Amino acid sequence: MTNEEFSGLVEQYHRLILSICHRYVQDFGEAENLTQETFLSAYKHRDSFQGGAYKAWLTKIATNKCLDYLRSPRQKRLEYHPQEELAGFAGEAAPSAELQAANRDTVEHIALMCRQLKEPYSSIAQMYYLQELDVKTIASRRQIPLKTVQTQLYRARDKLRKQIQEVFAG
Repeated sequence: MTNEEFSGLVEQYHRLILSICHRYVQDFGEAENLTQETFLSAYKHRDSFQGGAYKAWLTKIATNKCLDYLRSPRQKRLEYHPQEELAGFAGEAAPSAELQAANRDTVEHIALMCRQLKEPYSSIAQMYYLQELDVKTIASRRQIPLKTVQTQLYRARDKLRKQIQEVFAG
């Protein structure tokens, strides 16, 4: 699957996946985060997709992301656990060295994208995605209202999504 084809999938199924995630977590901000995690996971594993309906595949990934989030005592962050995710997609117990390197490159690219955002979005995205801090901790450290952090994070996430779509389109 080419980046352009994947970008088309994101455009076609973004609202559906967001809706599914929102039904599970009942929080728009977290639903948006889980939606992005769904597409990031799908992108990482796009070469292991064995055919069939993309809609069903993306829905299953989203459902699993939401269930993991709901089972977890802390909120899920942008992190990658290759043994867990690859076991479900490729049937492997551990990823190859090439796949691990590709995943590191993807995470490094996303970290770079976070750092390239304008302030205050850059620092919010870095604290949330790279340092894995929750919004309450970020609000406390920056000494700003929780709602401000949530709004800035929502906008940062939107800017990152647009950047990722541009990468897929290019």
